[in-house]
Amino acid sequence: MTFVTPDEVDGLLRAIITTYRDLGDRTNRRRARMKYVAADIGIDAFRAEIQSRYDLPLRPAPALALGAASDHLGWRTASDGSLEVGIRVASGRVKDELDGQLLRSALREIAQRHDVFFLVTAQQDIVVAGIAPEDRGAITDVLERHGVVSVEDLGSVARSALSCVSLPTCGQALAEAERVMPQLVDGLEQALDNQGLKGRRLQMRMTGCPNGCARAAVAEVGIVGRTKTSYDVYLGGGLRGDRLAALFQEKVKFDDIPAVLEPLLAQWRSEGLPDESFGDFYHRVHA
Repeated sequence: MTFVTPDEVDGLLRAIITTYRDLGDRTNRRRARMKYVAADIGIDAFRAEIQSRYDLPLRPAPALALGAASDHLGWRTASDGSLEVGIRVASGRVKDELDGQLLRSALREIAQRHDVFFLVTAQQDIVVAGIAPEDRGAITDVLERHGVVSVEDLGSVARSALSCVSLPTCGQALAEAERVMPQLVDGLEQALDNQGLKGRRLQMRMTGCPNGCARAAVAEVGIVGRTKTSYDVYLGGGLRGDRLAALFQEKVKFDDIPAVLEPLLAQWRSEGLPDESFGDFYHRVHA
């Protein structure tokens, strides 16, 4: 890790990209990753290679204290005084008739009637930005008329659940992800309710294979496709993406996932510290 000023970013990125260009294995899709270059030659040699291509010394990075990670959902005021509203996009699909929502039609009407712009977040959600304060009521009316679920009405698992596209789109997929995630979300919401934890945030991410396109490896609950009908369960990642989850159980049948997790949810309720997230609790008690 290093630290650069804004005017130094381009030079450092050029050094990193050319290192991968010259040393990376782009003939093998499974190994076409920067991480394999670093793993193969070692982190010290990797850093030295980048330094040899960069005109300035790689300075030590300052200690960072990460705050809570915002999901950008709901209404807030931007620094320029305009408003923006973050809208949850289930499974990352902007379309009508998704769980009863006419999301695509709502966004189209907003784009046609208001001078706004749209941002896509790393959680596959959409932020409508640049909203004039006087237009808040009109945009709220559009969202309500089209049945778009407000952030206040989202379940505590549904709010942050993330999946890769998996089957039938991706040729690497071993198991379902996007198409079955709503069913898993409902199961986990019910498990939380059974344990008196309704409303407690639980971050779940799901992938159809170990490649990690939905970042299951750093989730509080990571569900990773292992076979056509089973998944490996990883637990204890950090809400800020700053801690790896650990393998909890292998080859769990899809329908069994909520039941497998429910005893741990009960333990979280009885032994967790005040306001302690599930990921922090699991890491503290079981790591």
